[in-house]
Amino acid sequence: MPFRKLVGSYKDYTLSTHVIEAGYLAVDTTTGDLRIGDGSTPGGTLLASGNISQVGAVTFFGTKLTSPSNGDIEIEPGGTGNLLVQGLKFHDNEISSINSNDNLILSAAGTGQVVVGGFAFPTSDGSNGQALVTDGSGNLSFTTITGGGSDHAEASFTFVGDDSTGTTVDQGETFQIAGGTNITTAVSGDTLTITGANQTGAVSFSGTTLSSTDSSTININEGLIVDGTLTANSISGLTSTTIENTSTGDSLSITTTEDSSTAGPVIMLKRNSSSPADANYLGQLKFKGENDNDQEITYAKVTAKIQDASDGSEDGLLEFANIKAGSQTITARLKSNVFQLLNSTALEVGGYTFPTSDGSAGQVLQTDGSGTISFGTISGVGDLSIIGSSILSPSSADLTLNSSGGNVVVEGLRFAGTTISTEDSSAGVQVAGNLIPSADGVFQLGSASRRWQILYVSAETIDVGGATIKSDGTGAIEIAATGATLPEGSKVVNQTIALNGTTAKTQGRPVQNVPIFVSDGSTTFTDAQLLAGTAALTLEFNATVEDVPVYTEANQTFTLSDGTALANNAAGVTLFQF
Repeated sequence: MPFRKLVGSYKDYTLSTHVIEAGYLAVDTTTGDLRIGDGSTPGGTLLASGNISQVGAVTFFGTKLTSPSNGDIEIEPGGTGNLLVQGLKFHDNEISSINSNDNLILSAAGTGQVVVGGFAFPTSDGSNGQALVTDGSGNLSFTTITGGGSDHAEASFTFVGDDSTGTTVDQGETFQIAGGTNITTAVSGDTLTITGANQTGAVSFSGTTLSSTDSSTININEGLIVDGTLTANSISGLTSTTIENTSTGDSLSITTTEDSSTAGPVIMLKRNSSSPADANYLGQLKFKGENDNDQEITYAKVTAKIQDASDGSEDGLLEFANIKAGSQTITARLKSNVFQLLNSTALEVGGYTFPTSDGSAGQVLQTDGSGTISFGTISGVGDLSIIGSSILSPSSADLTLNSSGGNVVVEGLRFAGTTISTEDSSAGVQVAGNLIPSADGVFQLGSASRRWQILYVSAETIDVGGATIKSDGTGAIEIAATGATLPEGSKVVNQTIALNGTTAKTQGRPVQNVPIFVSDGSTTFTDAQLLAGTAALTLEFNATVEDVPVYTEANQTFTLSDGTALANNAAGVTLFQF
């Protein structure tokens, strides 16, 4: 192959202006740079730079360092020096990072894998808790460990003694129990049973299961850390427990498979106080979160409380508290007999917000038209409208209608205290039904100073204490202090009442009035027509049979047919007397 031979002679040139012949090498005696000429460029082309006054500083130009075919490239620092490459330090068989706390990262390009010692590592991370498992052919992958077995490592056990010191037993190691005759052990397959001589039961380890051989309680006197799922029929003796996760799913789930109608599952919060008293707080549910300053805040809580601790008359309540404008505030109490909204907490029902405090006497609830209800004074303006056909009061309670300085008017009837009057010009109040007092012989119709003017009874019967008064619609009865005036023809049972005469002589005698009808004969009348008319005169006839002519006592003269006057001392009974 052609080559040029370097001759050991030199000549000083000015490198910035001297053109080096093509193929000739030149060394800059000032900087130590090695240059090659092309026959046209002053100073030639730089091949390698270096300062002859600085030992160990070597700079390569270009992107490739190539060895002869199948030859090794050896870079070996002198003495105890290290090979430094882009933040990595190579020394003997160790590779480390140069900068303190830097990670050492191995990564493959594209779909390639990182292979270390013949083991190919996975190209992506696994799930939380998974482990690297080999397939026996040098390929590692992330896999979930589900228990002991021949294909993956056993979980280790940590045993803690009474002195709080712990011992970890890994796979392949032996755990031996010693210390006397009070403890016996038995191994069957992968099950270890530990039995105390003075105990009724034993603790059994089988795979991932810890159990009691006689179903009795397993006591854990130190802390218990569970990395996974804990399944137990019951847990007692816990003073506190914390459940932490990064999921939004159920953190605590309690399920019962019992089929009756009895409540279940049941969560009991019991405060076993030796001196319970009124107003003592009991169990509490707190709801915490963070604020925008990364501070833990109890935003709401529900607390049970003893309202009355008296035996036989106990009362309880639930108290609700919220953060209100940055401060813990009791907003509501559900007592055994009332639900209270406290500290300016409003009640909103169906979009209507009710007031948080009482109004003045006589004020009413009114809306502002935007859903806010408040107490206001009604100053006599407007009407009260009731939608529906009924106004109902609570069971067994009175329905009271009161006006403010006015009267209550219902369908034309005005109620003013105990006075009922009509609003219109009607003849009076009409009653469509029987008017019956609520008790017999107790209430009055009118009074001595306020009497009814006229009593109209259409049934023509008045019942007074069982005695009746009837009328056929004619006649009149007048009662005065001087006596009662009855209609003509009045009777006692079926007997006519005899009347006394009207003259001075006949007032002391019973008489019978006989009407006299007179006709001139030009018109013929029936008896009924005559009786319907007005009598020409009325004669008083003696109502008894007497032998003394009463007309003589009345100073009357009666002329007989022979023209003589009837003497008042006529002997014998006359046919008629008047």
